Amino acid sequence: MIANCEILMIFNEHDKKRFKALESAIENEQSTYANWPENLRVHAVNENFVNLAEDILEQLDGAQLAPTFAFLDPFGYRDVPMDLIARLLAYKRCELFIYFDYNSVSRFATAGNVDDALTALYGTDEFKDAPPAGDPDRPGFLLALYERQLREVCGFEHVQSFAMLNNQNKINNYMIFCTRSLKGLNTMKTAMWKVDPMGEYRFADRLANKPVLFGLTDPDMSPLRDALLDVFGGQSVRIEDIEEFVIAETPYLQSHIKRRTLVPMIDEGWARSSNMRRGQFPPGTIVTFAG
Repeated sequence: MIANCEILMIFNEHDKKRFKALESAIENEQSTYANWPENLRVHAVNENFVNLAEDILEQLDGAQLAPTFAFLDPFGYRDVPMDLIARLLAYKRCELFIYFDYNSVSRFATAGNVDDALTALYGTDEFKDAPPAGDPDRPGFLLALYERQLREVCGFEHVQSFAMLNNQNKINNYMIFCTRSLKGLNTMKTAMWKVDPMGEYRFADRLANKPVLFGLTDPDMSPLRDALLDVFGGQSVRIEDIEEFVIAETPYLQSHIKRRTLVPMIDEGWARSSNMRRGQFPPGTIVTFAG
């Protein structure tokens, strides 16, 4: 627990029965935790997200929200309007982790009967331009549009989607993390990579049309190697620029770069380093990739 500051946790549930269960869970946790931190305050709220967010903004009265990690888990595609997310999380140290109901959006986009709700969700009606149902490009279009809006409307510099796969390797939905911090992005990705792939769900992402599964004890580094050669082939690049690219533009982690990827590439002649010590890439190291 961080000292010398107050930590406020707000748990919100709109359904009254589930809210009662939430209250009970919080009370049980507080009563059984022997050393409950004095600077930690917990509140349970029985409200929908729109009303809760508007109440918070009204109380702020023009001030910026404190550093916040907002986890939004809506049912379907309603009650999470893009413009409200943008207003609530405008402060640079706010981060968002949001459930994107890919199946519902894909089902109803372009159908015409819920256009108002989807326009609020996206903050635009461009979802109407999605390829028709059954077109293999339709899911990618709808996801990419939502990611773009989170960047452009909400001002999140880094937006990364994690596909939730069931035990049949089919996508159920996406979890999307949004931040303005490269460190924050790497921290979240590190947590996602620790997911147990033997459970009911797995997390995955794609790089260069190749699936990258999170949680594997021996993940496949070949998509990362291919991406480095594709982006930096024939160039001499600082190790810092390589790290920024990997964190911001690929599913992989900072810890995957050096010993697990660059060292084998150097050993096999696909790259060379300005530092002659094997496996050492101090700041300022220049890596030259084969063309």
